Amino acid sequence: MKSYKYLDAYHLDKMESYFRQMHQAGYALKNIGMMGKLTFEACKAEDVVYRFDLQKQAAMDLNKAYIQTYQDAGWALVPIDYQGVILFKKGAAGIDNPSELEIYNDDASRFEYEKLLLRRSLTPGIVSLIAPGMQIYISLINNERHGALWWGLWGVILLLELLWLLYYWKKLRDLKKSYLSRS
Repeated sequence: MKSYKYLDAYHLDKMESYFRQMHQAGYALKNIGMMGKLTFEACKAEDVVYRFDLQKQAAMDLNKAYIQTYQDAGWALVPIDYQGVILFKKGAAGIDNPSELEIYNDDASRFEYEKLLLRRSLTPGIVSLIAPGMQIYISLINNERHGALWWGLWGVILLLELLWLLYYWKKLRDLKKSYLSRS
């Protein structure tokens, strides 16, 4: 079954819930294709939990000890290869302890995972700041004369990018506070 939904790499927790709901409805995630397009296949309806892990290398380059560690804990690797995003699944039936359904079940590792997720969310914002910043810098250096519309457009784009960066900086600060208050 083709899905018209795409992987939202900035909200992986919501995607985990979506995959679980689909599996409960009888559709297992088969593939995450180009540009994050999701493909499901019909399966027996059961309660299966999906969890993401973020790695710097692609799934095919992971060492066997890494994968074996998760398999020993009852997790199965879902064969996808999407920008260093690794996906595991595990049956939830008969598991009473909710921490057994988490890959990161201690505060330190969960904090590192969420911090890495935030940094990955922040990267496009930093990269997209380069275009308006460079355009304004070049115009100022070359003493180019532009109308108010031109300056207003680039100014609004730059302001929106700065607000976006401020938003993610605040989220990272709040994340640190929440984990520091637990310890």
